[in-house]
Amino acid sequence: MPGQCERTPSAARAYVGRMLADWGVPEAVRTNLQQIASELTTNAVTHTHSAQITIEVTLTDDESAVSVGDSGPQRPLHVQQAAPGDERGRGLLLVQALASPWEQRPAGQGSTVHAAISLPQPHAHPRETPRTSRM
Repeated sequence: MPGQCERTPSAARAYVGRMLADWGVPEAVRTNLQQIASELTTNAVTHTHSAQITIEVTLTDDESAVSVGDSGPQRPLHVQQAAPGDERGRGLLLVQALASPWEQRPAGQGSTVHAAISLPQPHAHPRETPRTSRM
């Protein structure tokens, strides 16, 4: 996906939602992973100035996850508390609240942020997992 485009976060959100719906992931998990993808992609677009951003969606028997990769400078992510009037600064708080676990990993010159959500049991299609889709 283009890394310096303001439409990339909404495209990532739509892609994640489409893949998870096709795989039969419950709506609550799908909605939360779409929000996570949007937040992580927004961070990558805003802070890394990468030419390309990758989105990977995975599904296993017990969790679904999204990973967002960039080629920007590696810098550690910090969850911060935004002031009440701030228009920005809540994305990683949302990721932390919705995902368990989430982590940042080095990837080449950039980094990848991975966030997972546990699936309610039993998952609808356990015999067909794991699945991965990358954009």
